[in-house]
Amino acid sequence: MLNANNVADGRRIVQQQVARIPRGARPRSLRWLVRQFERSEFPDWSRTPVALCRVDNNTLNIIRRPGRWASVDWENAGWGDPAFDVVDWMTHAAYIGVSPERWDWVVDEYRGLVDDPTASQRIQVYHKILLVWWVARLARYLYEVPRGLDQRLVGWPAGWQHDIRAKYEHYLGLAEAVL
Repeated sequence: MLNANNVADGRRIVQQQVARIPRGARPRSLRWLVRQFERSEFPDWSRTPVALCRVDNNTLNIIRRPGRWASVDWENAGWGDPAFDVVDWMTHAAYIGVSPERWDWVVDEYRGLVDDPTASQRIQVYHKILLVWWVARLARYLYEVPRGLDQRLVGWPAGWQHDIRAKYEHYLGLAEAVL
C-alpha cells in the first residue's frame, strides 16, 4: 500500500524502493536523481487533514450508474492525506497518456471541492515525490524481473522490458524537470 501524510513519509517511500536495488546495480540516472531528491528542500506542513483514502487508483473499480456512482475493491483503503491519494492517481503509470492540462483541471476541481488551504502545496510536493518514486519503482522492475525476484501469478508479457524502460525514461524526465 502506497501512502504518505507528510514529506518525511514521502522520502521514506522513495528510500524503500531504492533500497530494494543493490547499490552496485542502481542505474547511474537513478543514483543522480536520488542525490538531487535528497538535496531538495520541500515545504512541510504542520497538520495534514486525514480522511479515508481509497489508495487504489484503478478507475475500473468505479461503477458508473444512474444517480450515485459505486466504488468497489476497497481492500487497500486506509486513513491518509487525500491530497496524496489524488497525486497517486495522477502519477500512476496507467494514466501516463493523460495530458498535464487535464491533470491541472483535476487539481483545480479537487481544490474547489475541499476546504483545505494547503491542498495545492501538498499536491505539488507529493507530485515531485511520486515522480521520483516511480523512477525507483520502474528501476526495481528492470532489476528484479530478469532475476526472477518479482514473484507474480502471471508472467510478464513479451516486450515488457521495452515498455518498462520507456516508462522509466518518461518518469526520469518528469522528475528531473521538477527537482
